[in-house]
Amino acid sequence: RDIRRRVLESPLSPMRMVLLDALAATLMRQGSSVAAEVKEPEIWVEFGGSEKVLDRCARELEELGKAAGAPVQRLEAIAAKSVWARIGDFQGCLCEMFPMVVILKVALPGAAGEEFLSRANQEAASEGVRLASFTQGGVGVIHLGLLDDSSEITALVGRLRSGVENLGGALIIERGTPGLKEQSGAWGASGDDIGTMKQVKGAWDPKGILSPGRFVGGL
Repeated sequence: RDIRRRVLESPLSPMRMVLLDALAATLMRQGSSVAAEVKEPEIWVEFGGSEKVLDRCARELEELGKAAGAPVQRLEAIAAKSVWARIGDFQGCLCEMFPMVVILKVALPGAAGEEFLSRANQEAASEGVRLASFTQGGVGVIHLGLLDDSSEITALVGRLRSGVENLGGALIIERGTPGLKEQSGAWGASGDDIGTMKQVKGAWDPKGILSPGRFVGGL
């Protein structure tokens, strides 16, 4: 995570940067020439430009890696394209491999993401649920894949949401069973402006036929 901070604070301008925990990195590498069982979190960084620009970015990234004590590996274009394609469609990949996967989207301010991920891993482990995490560098968005079905999944999601809200963020259930979304609420608790939102919804959809119950507060 130190190298992620260094990259964000450097003059480098990546096209994409994502932090994968070890399980997520292992899953996203599958089917490529760099398939491997990963033991530590990985940061994937993508740059664009001429070969000269890419060489310069690679050198600067290697220097940042040395300063952070993290090895840096530059991949050939074909291998990188394969893994980035899977990362870009990580939801589809997880759904294909784990039909019962629950996918959560978390938005958190600043460095709160690291604290939340530590707690999320502890909570998931306590229920025997494998967790794969994908963090978008610099934007405060984390996607969690709960890979195993569990009778306690609703309680687990509730605890994760409480942890997020205590840190000033929000948690959305992007994929889960209808029962989970109904019990937990896909969008979480409604805010103080729910009354105004209901009035707007009523004005535009007086008969309540446009995607009823799909939004926060059952709108």
